[in-house]
Amino acid sequence: MFINTSVNEGFPNTFLQAWSRSIPTISTFYLQVAGSGSAPGVYKDSVQGVVEALSALLSDQNLRENTGRRCREYYLRFHTVERIADALQDAITQAKSKLIYNG
Repeated sequence: MFINTSVNEGFPNTFLQAWSRSIPTISTFYLQVAGSGSAPGVYKDSVQGVVEALSALLSDQNLRENTGRRCREYYLRFHTVERIADALQDAITQAKSKLIYNG
């Protein structure tokens, strides 16, 4: 289990490390994520909410495994080196075509 208790921050690399290993995450701030939908981990806006989420994940193996699986799937879909390299290559190609077109 990975719990981030920061009130507000950017996109923590620690989430990527956890997600890449199918480790469920609990966050105390709303995480902006790629794609549509919500973050693959659990978001709670209070200490009590974090405690409840942690208790639920620790006591329910299926919930824990499903949350970890969603985390891993999200990581594979948006954050592997290959995905990032493909997105960067597409951005460079688009930028080059605009430069050539605009002369």
